[in-house]
Amino acid sequence: MFPYHDSVARRYPPVIVWAVIGMNVLAFLYQISLPPRVLDRFLFEFALVPSRFFGELSLVAPSDWTPFLTNIFLHGGWLHLILNMWTLWIFGPAVEDRLGPSRFTLFYLFCGVAAGLAHALANPHSVVPALGASGAIAGVIGCYARMFPAATGQSGETPNGSEWRQPMKAKQTQGSQTNDPPTIERSFSVIRTGCFSPASAICCFKTSHEGSRRS
Repeated sequence: MFPYHDSVARRYPPVIVWAVIGMNVLAFLYQISLPPRVLDRFLFEFALVPSRFFGELSLVAPSDWTPFLTNIFLHGGWLHLILNMWTLWIFGPAVEDRLGPSRFTLFYLFCGVAAGLAHALANPHSVVPALGASGAIAGVIGCYARMFPAATGQSGETPNGSEWRQPMKAKQTQGSQTNDPPTIERSFSVIRTGCFSPASAICCFKTSHEGSRRS
């Protein structure tokens, strides 16, 4: 079965993750409701076209910096949307719980904008609209891997159905105090490589598994 949940205990419902997923779904539904010609114009204006900033199009069709933000909420198809939102659903809640909703929102947007800027600088003459939340979600995954290197995922039923309400419990391991997350049967392994995304380095100041004050 496909994993849908992780093993990291959480204290609060992930309202920002839910809101981001809702905004992405609504934006995509709006996209597919547009006629093809109108959709092309919409993507030219709100997706990221690097040439409008750093290439030839900057002379004839320059743009403000809005697309670096708006492209994060646009997607190129159902599969693109579903895979991104599924990944955010799994990895986002634990990161939001540790950072708090305000910091998580800023971190998510920063990662998305940074990814867009990196793409535009690497492809300054591209006229193909770039869009999607992949850059922002990559930052979330990197932050998750840094904070919870031993976390596992779950594809079966949650034991109590409300795991996010339970505080993380410390346990004794060979005489030392740790805050390892509980393991769950039928789990999958997640990335254990640390901060593999440059943007996720911001999360290093929140490495403790102990709860932080809710923003």
